[in-house]
Amino acid sequence: MAVAGDEVHVWEIALDEAVTRAVELGLLLSADEHERAARFYFRADRDRWVLCRGALRSIVARYIGIPPKDLVFQSNAYGKPQLAPTLQSSCLHFNLTHTRKLALLAVAPYEIGIDMEYINPDLSWQTLAPEVLSDCELSQLLDYPLAVQQRLFFEFWTRKEAYIKGRGLGLSLPLRAFHVPLTETGQISIAAPWDDGKPWRLFGLQIHPTHVAALAYAEKLSILQRFMWSV
Repeated sequence: MAVAGDEVHVWEIALDEAVTRAVELGLLLSADEHERAARFYFRADRDRWVLCRGALRSIVARYIGIPPKDLVFQSNAYGKPQLAPTLQSSCLHFNLTHTRKLALLAVAPYEIGIDMEYINPDLSWQTLAPEVLSDCELSQLLDYPLAVQQRLFFEFWTRKEAYIKGRGLGLSLPLRAFHVPLTETGQISIAAPWDDGKPWRLFGLQIHPTHVAALAYAEKLSILQRFMWSV
């Protein structure tokens, strides 16, 4: 399986269906992945992590052309997973996000970030908004009717998280240091010290009425293909 230079693949993974292959997916993990899984306090969190990691290996192996168990991952200084240098000749980048019973995996030839959030009706987003949104974003949000502000807050949040994940800098890149657009054609506005000079673009993804998701890509995107990962 291959992905072209101006193309991104997004895989949707239904975790409740993946449970039927929990044992099989667990066998794909490395020893250090099993050690990391064991650190989760709650079993549900541990099981979800194992399912996501197993599905990640299953999907990425299709692009690399080797057995899933033979894949070797490493993390950068900020914790972003990537293929080990011995496999980087494939020029494959990926990013994973999950919440509740759903996961999304983005695969591309250049830096990529993806984020998805459940629109939690119990979250006090009005309190959180000034901490994660730039002044410009907050002003834009408050210009909308109150009835749509909650969903728009989550759209801002997922776009900002997708960009941070794509850059691979974690929270060392302050959320308020850049402004993201809600439109497909708008550009990210970022403070000069944090700008990497790449043409990052943001794309909203339609997933489910109770979720919002966004994709950040560092190159031109002409084709976005979506797949359902089959168990």
